[in-house]
Amino acid sequence: ALSKGKLYAIDNLGKYYAINVDTGEIIWVKRHKALFNSQIKITKNKILAVDNNNIINCFSTIDGKQIWKFETPSTFIKINKKLSIIVAQNSVLFSNTAGDIVKVNINTGELIWFIPTQNTLIKHETDFLETSDIVLFKENLFFSDNFSKLFSLNINSGIIKWILNINSNIRPIIIDNYLFTISKEGYLIVIDIAEGKIIRSNYILGGFESKQKKKLFIHGFLIASNKAYITTNLGYLIICSIKTGKVEKVFKISKSPLSEPLISNNNLYILTDKSLIVFD
Repeated sequence: ALSKGKLYAIDNLGKYYAINVDTGEIIWVKRHKALFNSQIKITKNKILAVDNNNIINCFSTIDGKQIWKFETPSTFIKINKKLSIIVAQNSVLFSNTAGDIVKVNINTGELIWFIPTQNTLIKHETDFLETSDIVLFKENLFFSDNFSKLFSLNINSGIIKWILNINSNIRPIIIDNYLFTISKEGYLIVIDIAEGKIIRSNYILGGFESKQKKKLFIHGFLIASNKAYITTNLGYLIICSIKTGKVEKVFKISKSPLSEPLISNNNLYILTDKSLIVFD
């Protein structure tokens, strides 16, 4: 994360750093007791990150010292997908590997609310659970998981507004009052977020062979100029019309997996294992 001319980074070895953006010089480096497994967010001279024990940590951007921490229930199996963090007003919201959504005070780390989204009565049910990034729109949170649930929660109370039967660990996108997501089965889905109803669902993997479909996974997508740009683990870029949901083009641009796409200055950027690919 970039803040005030400094780059802050965490790694899976438990280290966290402050780096001068202009020179690349390491300003300070610290080692945490556990490995990190989340996004990193910077706000009000605070670094926020979750470790693989499901503890959210708050460090100072000035010297890296810990300001506070808040512990949530851990799970036996650790996942590779990064946990999500959102900063909203004077609070921070995050997900953990058990599927819980937690809201704490950003200054003190005190709990505001804690919402479990999975059935914890069954032992190890949450093992291998993967949730999407949390998305904030107005006063509601939206996220989904690979246990076929897409949630809408009120940010103030934590009350669940609605749940849909959608299997996805991809970050959803919200435009106006519509949520766009892609299921693990290969459907581009449009949802009315006020009603919690599916408006349209289009299958986007029809052009692939059966053997490819069994190996293919969606890594991420974005929406720009009424089109969805979708990246996959097999090196394919899929372009769909947002208005109709139909696939317009499919490009094979790499033999290696593609990163989530990013648009900046009217260019589309995608990372592979060995290169950065730029589209006009």
